[in-house]
Amino acid sequence: MEKHKEIPAESPFKVPERYFEDLTGRIISATAGIEPSSEKRGAFRRIRPYLAVAATVTILAIIGFTALYVLSSRSNREGRIDLTLTEININYINDIDLLTLEEKIPDSATFDRLPEINSNEIIEYLISENIDITDIYEQL
Repeated sequence: MEKHKEIPAESPFKVPERYFEDLTGRIISATAGIEPSSEKRGAFRRIRPYLAVAATVTILAIIGFTALYVLSSRSNREGRIDLTLTEININYINDIDLLTLEEKIPDSATFDRLPEINSNEIIEYLISENIDITDIYEQL
């Protein structure tokens, strides 16, 4: 704190006399013979601001579309229902009635192209599927 008192109160710097009065004249005389440079700007320098704007808009569009894609695919995954084969059998196949199946049976011409199957093989298959033997013989 004591060093603060040692600093003189008046400024040690001085401006030469009539410095500011002569300053304007000196600047004009120094620049009087010099013409401003009319350097032609290249094509790239002229369109550079437009390229910057176009790049910014493109980047923002890409970010926006990416965000929409991610959000929409996430909502699609959340709404999807995953069913196992057992659930499909229990919920849907048992709901099909016999009349609907009979309506969907194709005409007998398509059966001509099927390989021949022995009726004993059919009966054995139906028995293995726990179909009552009396029902099988009633249908034959």
